Amino acid sequence: MFQSRHLAVAAALSLLAGQAIPAPTAIQVRPGGGLAEWQSDDARCNKAADSARLDDLPVGNPVPVGPVTGGLTTVAGAEIGFVIVGLIETSHQRRLAASPCMRNLGYGLVRLEPVEDRAYRRLETPEAENLWRQAFLSQDLTTRLNVALTPAVPRLPPYRDQPFTQGGLQVDPDSLASAPGPVQVNGVVLTGKATRSRTAVLAEPFQTDAGYIQVAGSPGTVFYQADMRPQREPLLRQDGATWCGPVTQTAARGPSSIETYCFAGRDDGYEIYQTNGYDWFGGAYGDGFTLPRFTKPIVLRERDHDDLGPLDFEIRAAAIRYNNIDLKAVLRRGGTEVIVWSRRLKFNAEGVATLPLWRLRLALTRFGTISVKAIVDDHGDGHGWRDGD
Repeated sequence: MFQSRHLAVAAALSLLAGQAIPAPTAIQVRPGGGLAEWQSDDARCNKAADSARLDDLPVGNPVPVGPVTGGLTTVAGAEIGFVIVGLIETSHQRRLAASPCMRNLGYGLVRLEPVEDRAYRRLETPEAENLWRQAFLSQDLTTRLNVALTPAVPRLPPYRDQPFTQGGLQVDPDSLASAPGPVQVNGVVLTGKATRSRTAVLAEPFQTDAGYIQVAGSPGTVFYQADMRPQREPLLRQDGATWCGPVTQTAARGPSSIETYCFAGRDDGYEIYQTNGYDWFGGAYGDGFTLPRFTKPIVLRERDHDDLGPLDFEIRAAAIRYNNIDLKAVLRRGGTEVIVWSRRLKFNAEGVATLPLWRLRLALTRFGTISVKAIVDDHGDGHGWRDGD
């Protein structure tokens, strides 16, 4: 049976897991959009996902390895099995990356009625699917699309672009200073001051009730905006803003503790993410774990200003190689520090790597594979550090 590209990887995953191929249940629809527009946007999103770096892809659910490696009794056979799993997981991640892209372009997932679903599953060629989709999109889908585009819960305060702001931090450009001499591995190439760009207060209590771990928030708790969207390509970023703060964590048959969690509104509820860090600022995306979706309202009231005050901000050279350099940004407060960002930059033919800092720029000149010389100049192009290549 014909399978569209969006279903091909899912089919492979299901076969490897020893399960039947799941039937499609929803179709991407955009207000006023037709087949040609969908094909163009679908190709655009798949191109963005296919060309993204691996560290820019969303983290999908682990692929079961048992059915793949079962029966592969030799070491070589087991290695082949894990390679297959790795390739499929990467393809799965790229497929996942295309979904927020379509959402960012205004598409919603319209659920198919049973008779529509059966008709769709009987399609055997790409041409047949296109004809079916064209007929489906020609209907008046306004009511069904409004349902698809209405979030299950109220969204948290949305992201707001501000100069010298990224990852929930407002960097003071006048405080930025480069190291006076050559910097070796683990050395600081740039120092400065930063504040939390936006904070809000929890207006109403909430408590989750699903999963092994539950969390509860108390009114008056201060949350800060973070950015758990590491993607350099804006089309691949989730649209819901992320807010983090201290909540009470309770595990089954375990004691309660105060931990830092991050919350982001999605169409099907709030994504809840336990981050590595502190109540004053959490760590980089990818250091924690995700809880089940929460589908009751979380109400945050944004404040006019943050009373935490300035934080020490540093960019360090985590590793220096001939072709590239690894950087990491660190926040320090008192005797604690947290890594909030990391990026690998390439050296050009002249041995220089550059990091955009809005109206400024950090230029790093390589000296072998031992050290770099850092200079901050005013040749910025308006982009932030996430956009460094």
